[in-house]
Amino acid sequence: MQEHQHTHQHPDLIRTVSARHHPPTNHFPLLLYALTSSSQLLVLTHRMHYSSFFSPLFLPPSLPPSKTGTLVPDKSESERQLIELALHQNSLFTCLDEEQITKFVKEARLLEFDPGETVFVQGEKGYDCFIVDEGEVEVMDALEDGSMESFLTKGRGQIFGDGSMIFHRRRSATVKAKGKVRAWVVDDEVFVEKILYSSRIKTLFDKYASLKDPSDARGDAVMTMDDFVRSCNDTSGIDVIKYSQLRSLYRIIRGDQEFIRFKDFSLFNMFMTRPDPEYDIAFLLFDRKKQGFLTKDDVLHFLSAHVGTAFDSECDLMKRFFGVTGRKRVRVDDFSLFFNKLQNEMAQQAFLQVDPKGNGWVSLEVFYNLLSNFGRRQLPESLVKRIDAARQGHPVTFTDFLAYQTILNNLPSLCTTIATAADIKAGPLSKDDFKVASRVLNRRFSRAESDIVFELFDLNGDGYISPDDCKRVLGASYIKVCGV
Repeated sequence: MQEHQHTHQHPDLIRTVSARHHPPTNHFPLLLYALTSSSQLLVLTHRMHYSSFFSPLFLPPSLPPSKTGTLVPDKSESERQLIELALHQNSLFTCLDEEQITKFVKEARLLEFDPGETVFVQGEKGYDCFIVDEGEVEVMDALEDGSMESFLTKGRGQIFGDGSMIFHRRRSATVKAKGKVRAWVVDDEVFVEKILYSSRIKTLFDKYASLKDPSDARGDAVMTMDDFVRSCNDTSGIDVIKYSQLRSLYRIIRGDQEFIRFKDFSLFNMFMTRPDPEYDIAFLLFDRKKQGFLTKDDVLHFLSAHVGTAFDSECDLMKRFFGVTGRKRVRVDDFSLFFNKLQNEMAQQAFLQVDPKGNGWVSLEVFYNLLSNFGRRQLPESLVKRIDAARQGHPVTFTDFLAYQTILNNLPSLCTTIATAADIKAGPLSKDDFKVASRVLNRRFSRAESDIVFELFDLNGDGYISPDDCKRVLGASYIKVCGV
């Protein structure tokens, strides 16, 4: 057995991790692996084939905006700061680089609305987004009986309409001016043609694009899938496993197109380097009608088509989010909470189906079958052997099952946490070290989950784990895919 050179728990680990940990500028490897291998998102989506999520973004609007607005080339310092701050605080635009933000500020046009004037109507196609400069707008839901219900107010410095512009879904609500309103507006054509271009992204694209577009008279550069994988990892080598995973994710988003063009690459770069893109992808998959919100029928339609186990549509979770009558809606802002709760509910229901007597535990054999059928997950053989050795034939309780689900869904993040903290500490991690590092890196694990981590990776039972332990349990190829 490997023996760790123990050091006392680092008293300043929390401060050291905070000081030295910087999120990487290229988040592709970890996010892509999480989405295409162990993430619960792929549990729900990997059997699907969607020809295009983003392709409508690159088509000009079929109808011009009712108001074009006034271009203000010489914006005041306060106006520039308001737009920049709004972009930084918005989840969709938070990863625009400084060049893109500067161009967004330059291209934003000024619109004015009178009190009570409608900005846009729920259900219509949306091609532009707005930043409130002065005044307030009221966001209203059109109910089935034809009435309007106000549920949100947007004020100075807040953005609305961004989801429709980026994903070309229909407006999810009606927006009206509460009083006199001034707002900055950018439409999708300007965003794609003038703002999205970045010299940083173009340099990365040109570095790896190996072909000329045969369908373009100008012969613009295009990427093959091999080029795309290399650019995502910014490395000259291609791991076979990683190639398959990146190809799967790209096809989920863009379909089976032969080449990857710069506009596609630019949007994909923006999309995948922002926080929690898996929730956006999941929402797009559930939102089959592109309404910008989910109904109970949307969720049940998706689950019935793409999940391998039966789902109780009248469970408490569905009633809490969609109401007893099932007529409430889940909007983008609430979706991440709903999605996390849904995963837990699905896990609970799946476990109950294999534990009909309510014992609260299942055998290891049933546990593996459950992971295979519910999780659609192929575990590395080395990991299965480690689970066998750690469990020693003991049954798996429901609490254990949930903990294993969390660990298996977050293996890339887990490996990165262990590697980062061990590098900073310059030694293996105790359980307290691991808990501190997880908290600081915003990857918290419960006590039961931490116990599972050490059950899996503490190979010699000395109370410490290291990146080498991860490699021995998961295999070198797996760790390479995680970018550790």
